[in-house]
Amino acid sequence: MIKNESHFRKRQVTLLEYQTQLNKLLASDLDKNSIQFKSDGEALSSLIEEIEDELLEYEDYKNGDKTNIICKTFSNLSDMLIKARIAKGLTQEELAEKADLHAQQIQKYEANDYQEVKFGTLTQIASALDINDKFYAVVNLLSNEQCSQLGHLQYYLPQRYTSEDRIRLQQNISENGFFSFDEPNEQVA
Repeated sequence: MIKNESHFRKRQVTLLEYQTQLNKLLASDLDKNSIQFKSDGEALSSLIEEIEDELLEYEDYKNGDKTNIICKTFSNLSDMLIKARIAKGLTQEELAEKADLHAQQIQKYEANDYQEVKFGTLTQIASALDINDKFYAVVNLLSNEQCSQLGHLQYYLPQRYTSEDRIRLQQNISENGFFSFDEPNEQVA
């Protein structure tokens, strides 16, 4: 997942390098039916497709074309926070300012996929991103095993979520294996 503009530019350069390697391979004298040609070509094509998808996803979030953020597990929570920052058009520095943190902290948290961050700091960041309700909804729906990773804290859905919303969200998790970040009383995709 591309996390910032610097990473985006690096992935663009990598994409060009892989495309150049593929073009050289296609122009080479290697037998087009050889195992080496086919495996090298398939590997490069796969890498190119993966990077193109990453670049497109980043641009979609950055341009506001993609706003539906899906979190399948607690480990995807970091992706949710990063995608929300990108979708809000915030740099890491701007998020740090809004969350009353140092820019280096946000950079470190994102680089480490928020692995070593306190729950209070996570809620501070979610609040700065204006996704507190969605953040608590995800935390509330985590399995017991996932919640145990956070210790003995108790979580809840914000009051604006009705019991009907809670049931709908739990059904969505059960049926689809993920929670889609739509607002309460709206259809979950």
